[in-house]
Amino acid sequence: MSKQKVIFDTDAGTDDAWALITLLKCEERFNLDVQAVTVLTGNTVLNHGCQNILLLLKTLNRMDVKVYAGSENSILPKPVFMTPHHGNDGLKDVFSPSEKPSLDLIQKKHAVEAMKDLIEESPNEVIIFAVGPLTNIALLYKMYPRISSKIKALHIMGGNFMGIGNVTRCAEFNFWYDPEAARIVLTETQCPLTILPWEICLSSSEFTPHDGWRFGTLNTVRSDIMDLMDKIECEASRKNFTPCDAYMIACFAFPSMVLKKKHHSATVELSGEYARGLMVLDHKLLTKPNVYVIEEIDVEMFKKVLLWVCGHEDSGI
Repeated sequence: MSKQKVIFDTDAGTDDAWALITLLKCEERFNLDVQAVTVLTGNTVLNHGCQNILLLLKTLNRMDVKVYAGSENSILPKPVFMTPHHGNDGLKDVFSPSEKPSLDLIQKKHAVEAMKDLIEESPNEVIIFAVGPLTNIALLYKMYPRISSKIKALHIMGGNFMGIGNVTRCAEFNFWYDPEAARIVLTETQCPLTILPWEICLSSSEFTPHDGWRFGTLNTVRSDIMDLMDKIECEASRKNFTPCDAYMIACFAFPSMVLKKKHHSATVELSGEYARGLMVLDHKLLTKPNVYVIEEIDVEMFKKVLLWVCGHEDSGI
């Protein structure tokens, strides 16, 4: 059986790190082939993001995975949004420049060109996981209008379905950072499109993995990757362990983790003092559905998945 080809599009923050770790762990078991990691500005600036991915790949002994630098800003440029959760460099500023791999290891081809080439080489065989702003994918669609129909599937972590925001009152970060890109992608995607929205990842929910579990159970088996993630998360994430992007990868690999998923017609609001970046669903069913929205997941199963990812023998996976 031929492997499922994968592109991982990321802005390289802490939750992106968990997603990439999970994806690479799933490669052999689920017959996947991660052909490229494409990076863009979002949680941090592009160069920091590229170095973060290289650092993760080095720790995982996976420097065979090619990394491409993509968009340096949103379609309508804005200052990079920094949060205490990710720090200035996207990984909590715990590493010195000398500890991070050289940017010389980044592929010379632009990420959008790399996406286009990989998709055209294997039409209808490439799955894209997008866990940052959607600028790279929007540019791909606009530069190569027929490319969307050649993608096998697109899975996005972003947006919201109950109007609960994490950067404004009602907008999730990835869609808020580049709402024009999000609107383009939701409007122009022609392959199956699945979104895991922000609300099911809320750290205040009793259903999400709590910080005591993260630091009392998940890290009981030691490894290079746990040493790396503990260093990154030892302070800030003790109060806010929210591995949103990893949820999306786990839902793909373990479909039974998805307890509720609905087919919606969705777009993105581009105007308004409060609503810019909000994902808007057509509950009146006036327009054709274009996206599957995951609305509930089995977090106890997700915990087992993370235990398996980190090498626990009794994970139950």
